[in-house]
Amino acid sequence: MKANDVIQWRWLLLNEMNGKDFYQVAKLRQEVFIIEQACLFADLDEMDLNTYHLLGIKDDILVGYLRVLPPANKREPVYFSRVATPKTHRKSGIGRVLIQKALDFIHEHYQGHEIVISAQTYLEKFYNEFGFIRIGTPYTEDGIPHVAMKLN
Repeated sequence: MKANDVIQWRWLLLNEMNGKDFYQVAKLRQEVFIIEQACLFADLDEMDLNTYHLLGIKDDILVGYLRVLPPANKREPVYFSRVATPKTHRKSGIGRVLIQKALDFIHEHYQGHEIVISAQTYLEKFYNEFGFIRIGTPYTEDGIPHVAMKLN
């Protein structure tokens, strides 16, 4: 079974989510970014308000998520972040499908804009597979090593 075969993928703005969608997104982000990574930070932020959220639902459960932050103007890059899958669905290919869907969405809606991410350093090779290259030097964000990357 492939990650994309049985998953329903939906792009939603925050105001288009129903209560269950929002709950599952908040719960997954809390589990991955706060509990698993033992990192206390304000995960829900103002950026969520005007962001496109990609939800991958399988058997009524959120199994993949990320958000795309639109550019502020014609010169600004597009960012995606909060890429997450629950522990139970890792190593299934869902992460690769998430990234490809984000890139397809960005190319369709924000053609010509640079794509930039802040990646945890251990995922640098993963993002290299999609054409991302490191820009700048590694840094620490919320106690976790990161590197800025852009699509080459």
